[in-house]
Amino acid sequence: MTIKIFDLCCANGHVFEGWFSSAEDFESQNSKKLIACPICSDTHIERRPSPSRIGRSSKGSDAAPPD
Repeated sequence: MTIKIFDLCCANGHVFEGWFSSAEDFESQNSKKLIACPICSDTHIERRPSPSRIGRSSKGSDAAPPD
């Protein structure tokens, strides 16, 4: 089984990681308010862009760094 690690953020600005089996698993758990911030227990969670996704082209190859 592949594990997806997502960068998450609560409504209070606390950033943390979440480990899920898929993006759909995250969405399902989040819609049911099963994910809570480990710092303040807020359940209004958003997924943030992952550093591994930033700077990549849509074809999945590494893009050149910005000038």
